[in-house]
Amino acid sequence: MARNRWPQLYPTQIFGRLLEKALRCLEQIPGVATWLAPRRHNERSEEELTLVMTLQPKDLWIAREAVGFAQKNVLHPIREILIMSPADAEVSSWAEAAGYRWVDEKEVATLSLQEVREALPPHAANRDTWIYQQLLKMAADTLVKTENYLILDADTLLLKPRVFKNGETRWLDYSHERNLLYLKSYRELLGRKARFWPSYVCHHLFVEKEHLTALKAELKVVTGLAWDRAIVAVAESGPWSPKEKGINPFNFFSEYELYNNWLLRQDGEFHFQYFRNYAARGYDPKTLQIEKLVESLPSFYQWASFHSYYRKKKRND
Repeated sequence: MARNRWPQLYPTQIFGRLLEKALRCLEQIPGVATWLAPRRHNERSEEELTLVMTLQPKDLWIAREAVGFAQKNVLHPIREILIMSPADAEVSSWAEAAGYRWVDEKEVATLSLQEVREALPPHAANRDTWIYQQLLKMAADTLVKTENYLILDADTLLLKPRVFKNGETRWLDYSHERNLLYLKSYRELLGRKARFWPSYVCHHLFVEKEHLTALKAELKVVTGLAWDRAIVAVAESGPWSPKEKGINPFNFFSEYELYNNWLLRQDGEFHFQYFRNYAARGYDPKTLQIEKLVESLPSFYQWASFHSYYRKKKRND
């Protein structure tokens, strides 16, 4: 039975596969690989940050790689690496042995998973853990000791050297995938339209605590609710049509879209770049090492994602 996908502006799966095939062909032409490669950030930033990751135990195998690639390619001083996960001996032992800071996610959450579950309407009932993880990332500012932190999805590798902020200049990634429900939620939560066409769902987010605090305060002013309860409540209060409520999964909110669209209304200089992400569909760690796969990729790619649902799709084929 086909799923009713959420509304998109772009044919993302078709676009991604055609792009990958085109890149692999183009990079066989002398000189083209250099032209296609993303612009390298050679100057390090003095903006100190904390690397923040929410982690489910099933993703530990790729999270180890994600942290290692980030340590190599994030051109900022990384003061601390903060790992948030459910209580799990293997995850906490790995973090402790590596010198990272591990925190039980229950100590970070402003709303428990059960509270999120009870607050969501039936059409969003299967989005409880997904929303809960987003709230954890937005609550991490209470634990982070630096003024900035970089949220990195546990299944995503940063493949090239990268700066996110230097002084008042920021570099933002965007993707071609645009979920129109996210834009509706943004308007409902902040009382205005998002003015920018690209999607900022790029599996990472550079957060400035000062701006996040201001965003949370604005959410409360506009909605009359605490920021976390406002986000959960929009699943019910948003202007959803019956067709939209029937979408499975009902992906109605993104913290990455909310923060970056709000940020673009603030002062500062912004530079934008396509996120150049490789979707590792069908990847099997038993047959190919991560390093070998990365070496084989066209130099165009700046990120690589190993989402668990890619492996599920392969098993169901």
